[in-house]
Amino acid sequence: IDSGVLTGRRTLIFGDGTYPHGELIIPSNGFKFIGRWGGRPTLDKEAGTRLSYTGGVGSAIKLGADDGSAWDASLYDGVSNFTMQGVNLHNGSSLRTDPLNCTGSFYAAGVNGITDWRGGRVHIKDSFIEGFEYSFWGINSDLNNFNELTQAYTKYGCYFGPRSDQAVITSLYSFYCDSVLVVDK
Repeated sequence: IDSGVLTGRRTLIFGDGTYPHGELIIPSNGFKFIGRWGGRPTLDKEAGTRLSYTGGVGSAIKLGADDGSAWDASLYDGVSNFTMQGVNLHNGSSLRTDPLNCTGSFYAAGVNGITDWRGGRVHIKDSFIEGFEYSFWGINSDLNNFNELTQAYTKYGCYFGPRSDQAVITSLYSFYCDSVLVVDK
């Protein structure tokens, strides 16, 4: 996958395999990443869809951008209706060197899995996010729905910042995370 701003097709369907990429910027509403299966590829075969982030400090998937407004401005004017289903979002960058409090586990400081600036309606289903400072980081990120999300080897898990008032989280499985969920009102 090429890094940069994604345009054109709004639904990207991935088969089995690993897809290396840098920061992917989602510029408009309604993008979907649909994979075959959100677990890790097994050692003996590639079973499932892995998006492997290979970039630097930033986000593997960035929904919109910071417009400089105060974080608690209640604007809700960002990119919304992003869906990720059946995907293993993996941090494969060389920055993954910061130790977690659990033995032998590392994450990349300053690198988020998914960043949402004032959009909301983020849907994550049957997916696995690993190796980031935050698996999900949102400001003014409302009406999100996470179902069957596994997060591992992250420093803080999911971060819901100011004015991220409504989220439905069903079947959240976390391991080797220093914190699972951070809510900042």
